[in-house]
Amino acid sequence: VVTGASAGIGAETARRLLLAGAEVVLACRTTSKAEALLDQWRQTHGPLPNAHVMALDLCSFDAVDAFAKDFTARFPRLDVLINNAGVYHMGTSERRQTPDRYEEHLQVNFLSPVLLTNRLLGSLRNAPSPRVLFVASSIHKLGGYNWDDFNITRRPYSSFLAYADSKLYTARSFP
Repeated sequence: VVTGASAGIGAETARRLLLAGAEVVLACRTTSKAEALLDQWRQTHGPLPNAHVMALDLCSFDAVDAFAKDFTARFPRLDVLINNAGVYHMGTSERRQTPDRYEEHLQVNFLSPVLLTNRLLGSLRNAPSPRVLFVASSIHKLGGYNWDDFNITRRPYSSFLAYADSKLYTARSFP
């Protein structure tokens, strides 16, 4: 499973894994983008029968749970989970909140990937040598632990600060 596989690092990771012969689930918020990407790859590389697209919206804990249930019903095991998906709303001072009432960077970049990993532990345990990867960013060095205001509701909001904090939580939780 590669989250955020419809663009950027996630797309290239998924493509290379597919070309190496792996069975890959492209887990994306916008499945039409992933399907279009697969069509493009098929024109270049031929059939990719080992590619699967599944919807995953990290802005919703319910959607994470639904993805995990769907995945475990379709696939007996999970060898590698690459938590790559992320969000960064550059240059805005507008705080975005998810339906679960968390600041969006925090939920998408940290909380939901942790929940997803937890929900897929059974599938990971079915693999002989399972691996879980979390994609972080060097921007984490500019973040801070703010346990008194984890959800950034009391201090002045900055999208950069929110992104840096979310990446710090990831980098420090899963070194």
